[in-house]
Amino acid sequence: MAGLSSSLLPQSGWTELLPESAQRTFRRGGYYSVDVSRDLRVIVLNTALYYNKNMRLLSADPDPAGQLAWLRAELEDRQRPTIVTAHISPGFPHWDTQRTSLKEIYNEKLLEILTAPQSGQQERIANIFGHEHIDTFQNVYRDRDDLAFEKHTYALNTFFMAPALIPGTLTQDVNPSIRSYALNGPILNDYVQQHFDLEEANAAHRRNSSINPADFWKVTYRAREAYELSDLTPRSMHLLFKMVRDDDQVFRKYMRFTGGMHGSPHCDATCKRKRLCVMSNAVPKMMRECLNSGSSVVASMVMVVMAGLVARLG
Repeated sequence: MAGLSSSLLPQSGWTELLPESAQRTFRRGGYYSVDVSRDLRVIVLNTALYYNKNMRLLSADPDPAGQLAWLRAELEDRQRPTIVTAHISPGFPHWDTQRTSLKEIYNEKLLEILTAPQSGQQERIANIFGHEHIDTFQNVYRDRDDLAFEKHTYALNTFFMAPALIPGTLTQDVNPSIRSYALNGPILNDYVQQHFDLEEANAAHRRNSSINPADFWKVTYRAREAYELSDLTPRSMHLLFKMVRDDDQVFRKYMRFTGGMHGSPHCDATCKRKRLCVMSNAVPKMMRECLNSGSSVVASMVMVVMAGLVARLG
């Protein structure tokens, strides 16, 4: 696979942002790593290489642009805790339970690397992605037939999907949003989500064309406070997934957050089942089992309905 043109970097200004070592891999395939401080490294992947709509990618290539081998080597470097980020995450997009966002072979390879055991300063602080255009997350669990979901006490990894500035997706209206992450040493401690209130801003603009856009940016929520979490480690995010699955109030809160507080997204039982399967299954085999059996999901929804009836009868 051909690398990026060497003339691209000077024209785009990347030479002013990246050290020479990062520029070399950027030219090769659009990926790089940088040391942000003595205590933090950021690895930026080009997962568009593996996108399922990338028709120029030869599926026979085991490692396009050498990115996977490079990533393994980077994560074996124990010098600094690391954040891994990219545009498209492994797993399924929230709008499609039939095929993974990345071509299946690369989806599995990338998952294998990102869920490999961690130790010492090799610890990965977080995995941050976009592409979804909504506020969501995906937990990755062990793919073992003999381990029921309820026996999991933590996720192998969590992929955080931040929403976008674009006001809408293919299936949902959303407010433009931005997110700020907070670290506590090598731990992802919290994040603050903010949204731009389009409805309020449009109404104000109809009354007065000289409005200040900054007045319509609002704090959507603070993750730890909103979900009552101690931190955002994979163990905590496993507990959060169980709350979203089992507690209808938490699920409705999650759905409101997905669109940046734009309206009240409708999500019936089928919608909820698909969303929960996407949030907890990253490979086709596990996704099919989740969609076809749905036992834990259905059971949780039945319990929610029963609890609601008991509360009303009481």
